[in-house]
Amino acid sequence: MEILRVEGLTVRNRKDNAILLKDVSFSFNQGEILGILGESGSGKSLTSLAILGLLPKGLIVESGSIYYKGKNLLSLSPKEWEDIRGKEISIILQDPLTSLNPVLTIGEQIIEVLEAHLGMDKRSAWDRAIELLSEVGIPEPDLRMKSYPHQLSGGMRQRAMIAIALACDPTVLIADEPTTALDPTLQLQVLELLKELNQKRGLSIIFITHDLGVMRYIADRIVVYYKGEVIEVGETEKVFSQPTHSYTLSLLLSYPESPLNATHA
Repeated sequence: MEILRVEGLTVRNRKDNAILLKDVSFSFNQGEILGILGESGSGKSLTSLAILGLLPKGLIVESGSIYYKGKNLLSLSPKEWEDIRGKEISIILQDPLTSLNPVLTIGEQIIEVLEAHLGMDKRSAWDRAIELLSEVGIPEPDLRMKSYPHQLSGGMRQRAMIAIALACDPTVLIADEPTTALDPTLQLQVLELLKELNQKRGLSIIFITHDLGVMRYIADRIVVYYKGEVIEVGETEKVFSQPTHSYTLSLLLSYPESPLNATHA
């Protein structure tokens, strides 16, 4: 079942009139892991910010629609956004060290979300925060509640970010390059965690990356971006084995494990 649809989304920079996203369209299904693939500056992260209504100052949506459960997100009031952003659609970012508040403990940051969005009392929020840390695989969660971000490893910080993002039991999680800053072992652990959350919670995930190996591992379908445009959409294995756009082909030929390397050698 379709849960989110982007239709003809065009974003312009007011300052120089540059078109940063041009007629972007794709759909996203309940329980799916949808990958958004492209080089840096291709518009991947900008799309996620548009979905969350968080475009930077000076950027405007010139045309298009973003439908979530049949409602156009671009028409929401600030008050209506409070019921969507963080509660139904949540996000985790590339670098948890800069995303987390350095002067608050991990527990305080999760509790803050639970109190603000769900109205929980502090005792209930504390217990729920421990459950969330346990769910994302953080050992001794009751002790980690009292840790500050700098006291955790990179992998643990990213797991803490995921716990915060899951606090309000969202329907959609946007993961924007969540493994880029991690070493390969930690990358795999975070990817496996996201897959597990997708399967156990039925969590719908939009996964943004420039890494072909990561994309092939995690995504059910792929949306390929090039210079602010969507140039290809398809099932992951089909895109990897039978790309329809020349840019996608060139990307895949640069990927050592691509099956295309044998046929185009």
